[in-house]
Amino acid sequence: MREFNPMGEYSKTVIFCKFIAIPIQLALFFVLFIYFPFIAVPAIAERKAKAELEAENAEREARMEAEYAERKAKAELEAENAKIQARTEAENAEREAKLKAEIAKGLTDPRDRKKYKIINIGSQIWMAENLNYTTSNSKCYDNKPANCAKYGRLYDWDDAMKACPKGWHLPSNAEWQTLVDFVGGDRIAGKKLKSRSGWNGKGDGTDEYGFSALPGGDYTYAEDGRFHDGSEGIFDDVGDNGRWWSASEYLSGSAYYRSMSHNGDDADGIDIDVSRLFSVRCLRNSNQATPESEQEDKMEEPKSEQEPPNDSKGGNFTDSRDGKEYKYVKIGTQTWMAENLNYATSGSKCHANKSAKCAKYGRLYDWDEAIKACPKGWHLPSREEWKTLANLAGGGSVAGKKLKSKSGWDEKGNGTDEYGFSALPGGNGYSDDSFGIDGSQGHWWSTNEKDSDFAYIVVMFHNNGDIGLADYDKSALFSVRCVKK
Repeated sequence: MREFNPMGEYSKTVIFCKFIAIPIQLALFFVLFIYFPFIAVPAIAERKAKAELEAENAEREARMEAEYAERKAKAELEAENAKIQARTEAENAEREAKLKAEIAKGLTDPRDRKKYKIINIGSQIWMAENLNYTTSNSKCYDNKPANCAKYGRLYDWDDAMKACPKGWHLPSNAEWQTLVDFVGGDRIAGKKLKSRSGWNGKGDGTDEYGFSALPGGDYTYAEDGRFHDGSEGIFDDVGDNGRWWSASEYLSGSAYYRSMSHNGDDADGIDIDVSRLFSVRCLRNSNQATPESEQEDKMEEPKSEQEPPNDSKGGNFTDSRDGKEYKYVKIGTQTWMAENLNYATSGSKCHANKSAKCAKYGRLYDWDEAIKACPKGWHLPSREEWKTLANLAGGGSVAGKKLKSKSGWDEKGNGTDEYGFSALPGGNGYSDDSFGIDGSQGHWWSTNEKDSDFAYIVVMFHNNGDIGLADYDKSALFSVRCVKK
């Protein structure tokens, strides 16, 4: 029997274990240092990269499909727009050709078969000569048919409103302004619209648009029925001035007109008594009627009671700045100073630089000074506040008569002063110390600006009962009436 040797058995076990462990170690080495780094990890990375690539390709394909769809839609839209543009151009060309043919043909008034030139300026189509259609209150200048043939007829405002042929109308003040703005604005439009001949004193225009404005003058009826020579009215200013009615009423009894002169380049919009006779230019109707809101400064007709009683409880107040005392009067809902302001400011002057004129008429102010000249609790009136006063006094054609003082106006031009307003003809002045027209005209500033250089004034005259609105250079010197806040 063999003797048991424990150490030998142990050696065998160790040898066996080592024999077994070596492959395991090799396997682990393979897994850890060969399989994972060089096989498994690259495979995972490859699968991840492949998945990302597939996702990127899918995204790119989707993007390409979207871009293709967008390009297709854009191409379709461009094609459609091209069709629309081609159709629009064709329609415009047809319309332009038709318009040119119409302009070349001119207008024949079906009522009397008279023919007129017409012209396209901007978006408007105008008659290129004055209307010469006979109405009950129209006249030829000096009652001579030759003047009608040259200048057209002169119309009062009521007749002018209905004088244009069918399809045409008397332009509103806003439509006149559209024309004036298109050709360069108020200060230069007259030059560009006036005819190249026919104006006195080298006052001809350039007629750049074919409007051919001529100086047809005007006609004024005598205020009291007859002038000193027995005539019911006078013709005036042919060759010097052209005046054309607008459809825009200013106050009851007055309306806006457009004026051009031989001695200036302006084309101003001014208001005047509707009984005067001026020229008419007709404007072709557009597809859409002119909105009433565009008819600038159109006033409501005064109520049937045109002369409300003067519920005035006038009195006096003292200007705390210099201690001067002023009369005031309540007219309707307004409280007015009943005399012109006479508070000295740095830019104000007495007419002709005479203190006696300040005592009589008050001081004359430029607009910048006028805005801040009234005492505390009072202010320079707005255009609307002047209109309220004028309407209460009966409207533009009679309010001047009722608001003017009973004395102080030239040539029997005094008023009735029915409301105690006592308007006096303080004239005007300029920064160069030139002054004029005191005794014959009164001018009062309003707060309203026309533009950066011009503001609106109210005017009264010695030779009629009108009260009018005009725009004037802010540097001019005019009177100030304050109204209570």
